Amino acid sequence: MRPSAAFQRPIGALWTLLSMLVGVVALFCLAQPDWITVFTTERDQHSSYGLLSYCSHYLFEGHEHHFCRPYADSVAGRRRLLDAPSIAWSVALGLYGMGSCTLFIAGLAAIPTAFASAKVHRRIVRPVGRAQLFAMTLMILAMLLVPCDLTGKQLDCGPAAYYSFGQCEVGWAYALAAMTTLLSIFCPILAQFTTFYPADADGESAYDSEYRLLNERSSTDIVKEFFV
Repeated sequence: MRPSAAFQRPIGALWTLLSMLVGVVALFCLAQPDWITVFTTERDQHSSYGLLSYCSHYLFEGHEHHFCRPYADSVAGRRRLLDAPSIAWSVALGLYGMGSCTLFIAGLAAIPTAFASAKVHRRIVRPVGRAQLFAMTLMILAMLLVPCDLTGKQLDCGPAAYYSFGQCEVGWAYALAAMTTLLSIFCPILAQFTTFYPADADGESAYDSEYRLLNERSSTDIVKEFFV
């Protein structure tokens, strides 16, 4: 029995695993409130802000207490996003949320390529790679928007300015989201190369012929075909 397309070469397995990894981690970071951290002068109380919610941490009678609340609250039966630190954060929420969800769905779609035939594998990889490219672009824009405006009263970062954190600090969730976004850059690149497989030593089948012809094409034609 012929091995599946994604596992004929390590690059296919790497793309599948990386697609699932970045999709899950991106959604995980979206739900975390520790993107930006604001400490008080006493350092015994601090607040952390994420794209969906914020948390307050304080010491009371020697015990640490936490209070978390989503930005979207119900007021008079209507939803609002008025408590978001800035308009830039609201836009970043839409961009990163759409990008992370797209990346997660693309990761799920990459799993069947491990068991699909060559023809089906290629049909799946192309749209998945494009979706990953689209998601990566949205997430990069979101990561740039978050530190764009830290001057809101709710953040209280002190003498902060555009792309200046002031008294605020980068939270672990933002750092993890940034690393995930950087890793997602390799997903559409690896997706294109998962269709390159060598021919068998015992003869060339229709499967091998398709990929042999693909390998004979110039890199310029391949790049053009990826985006068309």
